[in-house]
Amino acid sequence: MGAFLQAVLSQLQRDGHDGTATYGGHSLDAEWSIGSIPQGGYSLSVILSAAMDFMRRPEQEQHEIKHHDPMHISASFLVATMCLQLYTVEIKLLKKGRGLSSLQATLTQPSYEDGKPVTRIHCIIIMCNFEERINDPTLKPTLRFGDPFYPSCPIPHIRTFKPSNRFKAKKMNMRDRMIGYDLPGYTERIMQENGNYQRVSWLEITNEMNDERLPVGRGATSLPFFADFGDNISLSIPGENRDAWLPTLHLAIEFKRAVPWDAPVMKVGLYSTSRHVYQGQNELDVEVYSHPDDAERLGLPQGQDSTILCISRQIALTLPLSVNLAQNKNKEKQSGDKAKM
Repeated sequence: MGAFLQAVLSQLQRDGHDGTATYGGHSLDAEWSIGSIPQGGYSLSVILSAAMDFMRRPEQEQHEIKHHDPMHISASFLVATMCLQLYTVEIKLLKKGRGLSSLQATLTQPSYEDGKPVTRIHCIIIMCNFEERINDPTLKPTLRFGDPFYPSCPIPHIRTFKPSNRFKAKKMNMRDRMIGYDLPGYTERIMQENGNYQRVSWLEITNEMNDERLPVGRGATSLPFFADFGDNISLSIPGENRDAWLPTLHLAIEFKRAVPWDAPVMKVGLYSTSRHVYQGQNELDVEVYSHPDDAERLGLPQGQDSTILCISRQIALTLPLSVNLAQNKNKEKQSGDKAKM
């Protein structure tokens, strides 16, 4: 078990020098899981970390424009990932353009049944250079702080929030490293006003080491992890859903700005909207905002204490937690059967 910034790192195992690379050498950390399954956003952060390292390889650095910043990631979760199981991330450069680069990334783990590699997550990632885009006069328009239509942070200041119990549940294996803050009565008031399910919260990764040896680009790697913690309407429906497992089927994230490599994002605000549930299938839209403590490190103008970092949309199912926990029992059974052979 380790700090988040360490838990998302993987080692370069093969550099094909042909626009491909393989990362791995570790297992997915059980501390960043829900029940028996790694949190989907954490697994995606592992992939993003490898992709960002790939874009800093010498072959990619030869180009005039360096695409170090993630702009968009679209991930399909095909098979549940497994804790304490070695993984491999395969990266392939699909297109290298002047303004954008497109990558394909897959996370595979061996099957417990026959040991053959199984593709568990498939991603398309778009990389860019936000600094170059900011200085490009042809990229218009841009809403800036102070403009009439500039969207202000919809999350009230954290001083009005109270610590929540969201990470104290037994299924939350990261409970000793996470703190959540909720605003009591906010959701109920919004539903009375317009009938929409909206929730606001502040989240923080605690007990995090500050290791300067960590690679550049570490700042943005936590954003998929945070985005996957949006509040889903399924968990608020009266009945047996409060302790449900919501496995992600698809998660798309649009990154809105660069995050400095020396400013890892450990605190964020989440603005979540979830409206439709049909046969357990539900959607969740999340806006991830920076914490006021990071305003100076992010270079925000005077008077602005928070800015949008990314926007995500995901599709998830609603399943009993027992389905999640059964994954670990099946793993133990299959491991035992192999030992008897």
